[in-house]
Amino acid sequence: MMKKDKKKTIQRPRSISILGILLILQGGLLLLIGIWHFALNQGPKELRLWLFSLFTTTPDVEGQYISFDLFIQRVVTFAVENNLLAALLESAFLFILTVLAFTAAFGFFRLWPNAWNQAMFVQGASLLLTLIYYFLGKPPHIFIIMVYAIFMVLYLNYANVQEIFEKAGSLAE
Repeated sequence: MMKKDKKKTIQRPRSISILGILLILQGGLLLLIGIWHFALNQGPKELRLWLFSLFTTTPDVEGQYISFDLFIQRVVTFAVENNLLAALLESAFLFILTVLAFTAAFGFFRLWPNAWNQAMFVQGASLLLTLIYYFLGKPPHIFIIMVYAIFMVLYLNYANVQEIFEKAGSLAE
């Protein structure tokens, strides 16, 4: 009998699973705040009109189709007129961070070598965003994001977490 060569695998410790769950929670928090800011700018209403126009267009009726550019223009115009451009930019930035947080969480569960770097990038970008908004006007929600990101940076720099991703990186090579 020949023994099958087993691929070297790394057992995922509990701390990595906890960090994955915390990244999912952070992504959900960022998504909710992003949706809230998008709703301030009449975003859902304009998004609904744009999506409705995509499925109900007829070539004979002029003006029934709303292009994506017109959708963006309407949302930005509303934001500028109501002094909400900062909230619109924050929501766009939060949506990007949400996607990155969810992919980092998935990477933590799959032990991807770049997952730790991506999670640290999300924390750094979150802290940068909160610092910018702290100096612009101190909205109360930034303190929640700031405290969460600081906690995540400390937990991500726990020695056991770094060891696992260093091993995963060396096995991937």
